[in-house]
Order: sequence, then C-alpha cells, then structure tokens
Amino acid sequence: MRSRSTEAFAAVLFDVAGIGCAMALADVREVLPLPHLTRPPGAPAGLEGIADVSGVAVPVLRPAALFGLPVSEVEPDLDSHLLVLRGTPIALLVDRARDVITVSRSGVSDVPDAETLRGCVTGVFTAGGRRISLVAAGRLIHRHERDRLEAYAAREALRAAQLTVEP
Repeated sequence: MRSRSTEAFAAVLFDVAGIGCAMALADVREVLPLPHLTRPPGAPAGLEGIADVSGVAVPVLRPAALFGLPVSEVEPDLDSHLLVLRGTPIALLVDRARDVITVSRSGVSDVPDAETLRGCVTGVFTAGGRRISLVAAGRLIHRHERDRLEAYAAREALRAAQLTVEP
C-alpha cells in the first residue's frame, strides 16, 4: 500500500475572478468552450443560465458567486469555459480553463479557514509559479440546492421542448 503523501492525481487548472483554481479531473466530466446559455425569466439567483450539453439541460453556475467573490459584470468571452461536473448535471462557468496537470498530494497544503472560499477550497499548492486553490466539487453546493437546480433545469428543458416548432 502506497503512502497517501506520495499519491498523485490529475487536476484541471482554471481561473475564477483572478484566482488560480484546480479541481480533481475525476470530478470533471467535460471541459467545453462556452456554448449559448439561456436565462429564462424567473431564474433563481446564482444561476448564470442553462446550457444544452449533448441534449441535456445543464444549469450553469459562476464559481465566483459560490465562493462569495465579486461576480464580474463583464460578459463571458471566448476564453470562458464550462466545467461540466461528473455525477450531476451542473456546470461551472469559469474565466478560463488552462490545463490538466498531475498534482502530488504531498505538495498540497492545508488552507487557512479564512481562505476556504466558503468551505469550497480544501487545499493549496503551487503550479507554474502560481498559488492554486484546490476546489472540492462536492462542497460547491448543498444537496438541496442541487436538487432544486436539477428540477429547474428539467422544467426549462420541458418548456423549451414545448416551444420547439417542427418543420
């Protein structure tokens, strides 16, 4: 059995509100260029919009809002990406997905409580000369919030299907 301190894992590097972040690749199903997002009237706060990902209506959230950081009023651009999370139909709109790297667990330090970004960050490490915050996908939203987002996305998918006009 190998020591936990020598284990390594693959991680997706991305930027959120000027902060270098990473998430275990095992928690990310896809990294996509920014697709068209719809934001129907009455959308819940914190929901950036709904994306059609391979025929599935996926709620899109901005991590800056989840982290308690100021959300930029600047519209997402060509550098923006979606991180579609594994195991749940939720995506994160990040400023930019940069790379996939291998991270040694021994290089990840505990994060001070004041820097956990509302409990979402579980550690910090250095990559490419930058301090990177390791984000835990399971801490981004609570189960009841996830259930509400999934129900909202299902309603929006049904609404969109009803509006589709057959040629």
